[in-house]
Amino acid sequence: LSLDSFSPAAVTSGAMGVALVFGFASFIGFEATAIYSEEARRPERTVPRATYVAVLLITVFLVFTVWSFVMGHGVAQVKSAAADSPDDFVFSLSTHYVGAFWTDLMQYLLITSFFAALLAFHNTIARYMFNVSQRGWGPAILARTHPKHRSPHAAGILQSTFGALVVGGFAVAGL
Repeated sequence: LSLDSFSPAAVTSGAMGVALVFGFASFIGFEATAIYSEEARRPERTVPRATYVAVLLITVFLVFTVWSFVMGHGVAQVKSAAADSPDDFVFSLSTHYVGAFWTDLMQYLLITSFFAALLAFHNTIARYMFNVSQRGWGPAILARTHPKHRSPHAAGILQSTFGALVVGGFAVAGL
């Protein structure tokens, strides 16, 4: 094991743009603490706390995971491994260290996590439309909640309809 990855020379080398995009993408979702504040018992206290905890946990997990990839491929070989086979960069480590069964399981979990991320993204957009409409900046119908579940169902239906139209448009165009 080596901590060479944390040296200033290693941190400032390479494609900084790619690193920033990866880093920002890893933090998608931490802002959900604010949009769900209406359900919190004491939002003035729990929302900032939840946000800080989420950012801290995401940061620690990201740093540990990337460091593990570097250790798995080797400090000297990690750049070439990422460049030669970016689609298999992680899965080749899994197969090598824990076997094909766990790699298959990881791929399944990756697909299901994409579904979960898309569902969370849908809920976030519906909540944003709901909150904007509650403040009078959007159509009043989007500020309605479901009578039983108290969810922003009108905004959710609009989000689903818009998504279906966009995906359908691409499908019709053969894209």
